[in-house]
Amino acid sequence: MLQLVCDGELSTGKFVELLGITYHDFHPMRQEYGVELGSSEEEMNYMSENYSEQVRDSLRKSLRVNQE
Repeated sequence: MLQLVCDGELSTGKFVELLGITYHDFHPMRQEYGVELGSSEEEMNYMSENYSEQVRDSLRKSLRVNQE
């Protein structure tokens, strides 16, 4: 089940619900079994290389709107 969470096929919320544990129990378990959550380094590099300018522009527009 931890691998399903890692693969994004099972949410953390559903995982803790099915096991009858809390989020506080989940994180030590995740660390004990070496389960990584979130994007891999390769995925982060891809996103940075391909979308960083779009994200930067979007954030700048957002800041301008909030300052007005």
